[in-house]
Amino acid sequence: MDSDNLDNSDKIEQHVDISGNTGDITVIGKIVLRVTRFIDERILKQLGWEQRVGFALLMVAGIGATFFLHQTLQPRSPNRMAGDFRIAVAGFAEKEHSGDSEIGTELAQGVYLQLEQTFNEIETGFKVEIWGPDQVDETVKGQNHDEGARSAAQVAEKIGADVLIYGWVDTTDVIWQVTPEFYVSADNFYEAEEVTGQHNLGAPFSVMGQGNIATRREVSGEFTSRTRALARITVGLAYYSVRDFKTALSFLQSAGEIQEWEDDEGKEVLYLLVGNAAGRIGDLELARTYHQQALSLDPEYARAYVGLASVYYMSALKPYEETGSPMKTDLNLLSLAITTYKQAAQAAHQPPLSDIPVKVHFGLGQCYFMLVYSGNEELFAPAIVEFEAVIEAHADGANPRVLEMAAESYARLGLIYDLSGHSNWAIENYQKAASLLKDNPERQALYEGRAQAISDETRGQ
Repeated sequence: MDSDNLDNSDKIEQHVDISGNTGDITVIGKIVLRVTRFIDERILKQLGWEQRVGFALLMVAGIGATFFLHQTLQPRSPNRMAGDFRIAVAGFAEKEHSGDSEIGTELAQGVYLQLEQTFNEIETGFKVEIWGPDQVDETVKGQNHDEGARSAAQVAEKIGADVLIYGWVDTTDVIWQVTPEFYVSADNFYEAEEVTGQHNLGAPFSVMGQGNIATRREVSGEFTSRTRALARITVGLAYYSVRDFKTALSFLQSAGEIQEWEDDEGKEVLYLLVGNAAGRIGDLELARTYHQQALSLDPEYARAYVGLASVYYMSALKPYEETGSPMKTDLNLLSLAITTYKQAAQAAHQPPLSDIPVKVHFGLGQCYFMLVYSGNEELFAPAIVEFEAVIEAHADGANPRVLEMAAESYARLGLIYDLSGHSNWAIENYQKAASLLKDNPERQALYEGRAQAISDETRGQ
């Protein structure tokens, strides 16, 4: 219906619908009706003119005060961040029943101030917004890393943060344990699932637990190098999110130059990120070196195994890319990639929300596909199983973190079925891939074009 043709009652209903708060308007309306009915004409007749005006003004003021009080008491939607890249620091949570010190908030505030100072000194070319613990107004909860990571994801989603820095302070003993972590949201890191999820920032460090100035200075001193490194890491992540991988690499490498930052304070995370950035710009040798350095610090670090396996896979494809012949694929490197992916699946340190099993399935699917495509295996069945496992993990959007891998798995299945002569299945899978890539018009158009080309070819036969 054209809005110009709405009568007054329709317009009121439309306004109520837009407000999204029909209950409030109904309550206030009832108050107005009750007060209005109370003012009987017989009462007004007994009042003088000035008294009538005064009474009416009093009535209006009462209604206004009631409305204001009612609105004030209503829960409000949480404020959300609005920058191009958004970093938030939540108050470090103290272990349950551990006392009433404010060391967690003070620690978080120190991180926030360091980040703010670092970004003030850098011209990024885009707006970076940083929130401190007072603005976040929420601490990450949970009794272990998994629960904490899921809580961090919820807080980040609630306020719209791309990176959420948080941590834990265990004050149950005389010696306090401080554990810093950070979470990278998948929302602003399209096709960069290698960096999303939870990251530790080194092993917990200990401080004397008096909760006084001496403690705060000790904590500040212990955490300074990690905070400085974290500031540079977040700068690198900011550039990573806008796909300026060369600049991201530069900032990430600069974090490793902080002399006070020890190996056990989270450097394996830095090496992982540097390796990923190097791989993104095609420097596979540098990427391999840094992933291996990450594993030298943490031999059970599943993320680093996935990164290293990806380097082996891309290196195996180099001869094929240079010659155009799949037969030139380096089978030794391809075999090494398969072995390394399997090591990732078995590694003990699989950070929460890092989706290691899904990444392993996708990586193995690519390797198994190339074995057939290069003429060294006869059947695509192992590759199909791996790609279908990725799609199952995505579960029609239940796990949005693996959306891109699910879309590419559909596309790989489309290619497999096309090569195998199953045109209808190929078209169906390319169309499903395209349907998941609404935020990537270029890839979406590519797969829509492939589905259409197969369809045209089939009709022409």
